[in-house]
Amino acid sequence: MFKKTKLCKGLLLAFGGSLALSVLPAHAQDAQATQLDRVEVTGSSIKRLAAEAALPVQVLKADDLAKAGVTNAQEALSFVSANQSSTPTTTSVGASTGGASFADLRGLGDSRTLVLVNGKRMVNNPYLAAAVDLNAIPFGAVERIEVLTDGASAIYGSDAIAGVVNFITRKEYSGISASASGNWPEASGGGEKYTASITGGYGSLADQKFNIFGGISYSKQEPLGATAREFAKTSYIPEKGVNKTSGTSFPANYNQGGPTYNPSLPNCAPPNSIPSGGICRFDYVPFIDIIPEQEQWSYIAKGSYAVNKDNTISLEYLQADNTVKSSISPTPLTGLNMTSNNPFYPVNPALDRSQPINLGWRQTELKGRASEFENSTNRWMLAWDGTYKGWDYNVTALQSKADVTNTFTGGYVSSQKVRDGLLGNNGAPFLNPFANQTADALAYLQAAQVKGQVQDSEGTLKELTAVVSGEVYKMPAGPMMLAVGVDFLKDEASYNNNFTLIRQAASSGLELAEDSSGDRRDNAIYAELNMPLMKELELNLALRYDDYSDVGSTWNPKVALRWQPTQQVLVRGSYNTGFRAPTLYDVYAPNSITYTGNPYNDPLLCPNGTALTAIGGVQSRDCGQQFQQQQGGNKNLKSETSTAWTIGVLFQPTQAWTLGVDYWNYVVDDSIGPIGEEVIFDNPGKYAANFARCGNLSPAEQLKLNATCGGGASPNTLAYIVNTTTNLGTYKTSGFDLQAGWQSAVSDWGRFGINYRGTYVMEYEYQLENGGAYYDNLGNYFNGLPVARYRQMMAFNWQKAAWSAGLVNRYTSSYTDQNANDQGNIVSGNNVWDLAVTWAGYKGLAITAGVTNLFDRAPPFSNQGDGFQVGYDYRYGDPVGRAFLLRGTYSY
Repeated sequence: MFKKTKLCKGLLLAFGGSLALSVLPAHAQDAQATQLDRVEVTGSSIKRLAAEAALPVQVLKADDLAKAGVTNAQEALSFVSANQSSTPTTTSVGASTGGASFADLRGLGDSRTLVLVNGKRMVNNPYLAAAVDLNAIPFGAVERIEVLTDGASAIYGSDAIAGVVNFITRKEYSGISASASGNWPEASGGGEKYTASITGGYGSLADQKFNIFGGISYSKQEPLGATAREFAKTSYIPEKGVNKTSGTSFPANYNQGGPTYNPSLPNCAPPNSIPSGGICRFDYVPFIDIIPEQEQWSYIAKGSYAVNKDNTISLEYLQADNTVKSSISPTPLTGLNMTSNNPFYPVNPALDRSQPINLGWRQTELKGRASEFENSTNRWMLAWDGTYKGWDYNVTALQSKADVTNTFTGGYVSSQKVRDGLLGNNGAPFLNPFANQTADALAYLQAAQVKGQVQDSEGTLKELTAVVSGEVYKMPAGPMMLAVGVDFLKDEASYNNNFTLIRQAASSGLELAEDSSGDRRDNAIYAELNMPLMKELELNLALRYDDYSDVGSTWNPKVALRWQPTQQVLVRGSYNTGFRAPTLYDVYAPNSITYTGNPYNDPLLCPNGTALTAIGGVQSRDCGQQFQQQQGGNKNLKSETSTAWTIGVLFQPTQAWTLGVDYWNYVVDDSIGPIGEEVIFDNPGKYAANFARCGNLSPAEQLKLNATCGGGASPNTLAYIVNTTTNLGTYKTSGFDLQAGWQSAVSDWGRFGINYRGTYVMEYEYQLENGGAYYDNLGNYFNGLPVARYRQMMAFNWQKAAWSAGLVNRYTSSYTDQNANDQGNIVSGNNVWDLAVTWAGYKGLAITAGVTNLFDRAPPFSNQGDGFQVGYDYRYGDPVGRAFLLRGTYSY
């Protein structure tokens, strides 16, 4: 059964190409391994020859990815066509992600893709614990990545609804290997990347009965400021209908409960203060980084001892320390009063000087608000592997911990000290919100900055697993194989705040933060049965039972068939149910306040873009603003459930060619997530309860939100919208995965190859409430993101003697843009090519030179406003542009 058949050998050739697209079915992995060792393939608990499995698994080799300039796990998954819209580190710019990055197979959300390291779990990122933070993967130690594009809850339990991403490190290593690389953008302004790693090991399990090895890796991403790229330098692009500016400006806008004034009108104070809608609005984008600075140190150490030829014990330690530094716009200050005793009180005959004015002031003197997120994640794992009387077994105990801190490093200012400065209280020098500060006032502001660690989130995962697999019955077509396992898991998370600092800082997003903690246990038992019904037909059955301490229990089965009617054709299919227990973050996440991605009009105070002053509306505060939104957990959540089925065929018409297509279909019920800011503002009547206005808040809440509800705020002033986590409705998505491979025979010209992977989505729709209407994101931007109809990765490879080269294409199809105010934009397809050449003419030495984004393609224009980056969609386009790659590796 698929042991060295003509089809299998052809697949090994066709999908064995180099350069970042070593995309092969699980039965076509590394030839040396498939013909010698029985292994546990991602998606199965039964050890077998890898060539006997027929799961839809894509394999990415780390060496190939490195030649394409890939330096981390997030970048690696951009070469997986099924990874629809992963959350990159760039989303940390102005958002509450803690600098994390996540995978997202099928576009079903990062929490529905299970991420493993060496087939075992890592702790979720505790700051935004939707999933494992890809930045916590010690990527320098990774040998290959296996991506299972099929539901796998029957094997792995929770989170594997959309599939599994398994990062696999070396099993053992002897010798020394070192590498270094650099990636330099052609355009100036930043964005360089550097990596270095060294690995050393000694011993042989086969010959010396032991092996120890360790490695250390370093990577650095230099920041890239928005002004360094023409397409991203401003939030005001009137010729394309884009105006993401803020009504909180410098010089400050002011009012006395009626019209809004600004001393710099009618022209305002360009380039950052822009006239729009009768007021001066602030262009914040020049102050932000579109790529934040990121630095990572990662470590691996492993010792293995062969007790005898059939039994091995090993101890493994992984650690990744990741630091992300980001800069966003200067602090917006609202809810401020200024009286006429301030010498900078404006001269305006329309004002009543006996009354204070209300300010909307952008604090530009201190530049942007700067934060530093530090994430330290580790895992200890003790494993006993072996064979006893023909049965394979594995017992593993692990503990994984993560600690994420958030530190204000500059630009955040004390709300109270700003008030004192405007009123001249407590000996403060008078502040001028309309012009540059005096030397004393500037020194006062600098001293008024709030700096220090403001949050600390911790997560711990403890797990004990045991599994045995072996032959239970000899059937006419081959052995019936059984695997049985147990899994005991404990998950803990805590969220702690430095209230002394966060209560001082203006516009920190932490005004409503609370300490929170939670834990849960999961006890599971599972089984898998593989039966060769005929020589050409194999049936695989799996079943898992999970019992959670807080959300109940669940059974999840999986049925898979593999049929090989001829040596040239393989047909495969599966059906499974899945589930996702709400993460501890979903349940216990503390409340936090962040700004909406897009500007909106308050539906009560500014229903048509013009403030209703009679009921307390203010043009600069209530119209075209990024309002605050409350995020947080929900202790009443229930688990998501899912069904998925696939059917596909692999076909090898000749020795050189292999073709494949898989149809997939997913349905997810009771999906967990926030409703979405766009939906809330578009349906203010339906979601009236989600609008929290100052007059409805308790005195304690009003005090915490004094920047919004203080000063000249009216009872109708919108304090925030409630956008916390809840159970929504159903997700439906279906489509096709396509693959093709060709490899020539060896000739005087060398060997040529082509590898292709594509994903075509036929359907993607979801409900925001059970029984509600379905919304369609397919090729259409709605509620935070689009789903691309088609994505592809294609590699053209060549190798001759010591030389090899590869040309890689990544393409994402066009989609209808967010298009607020009927802008009618279509985001064009994104088509990027990378080229690399490698020379390995000296023993142990390999040198790669290449160009990423060969044709210097800028990201296509987008009018999306859900992120702080403007002018393009930061999740789909790379703002770096053409860059030059150089990498060297030496081993002995």
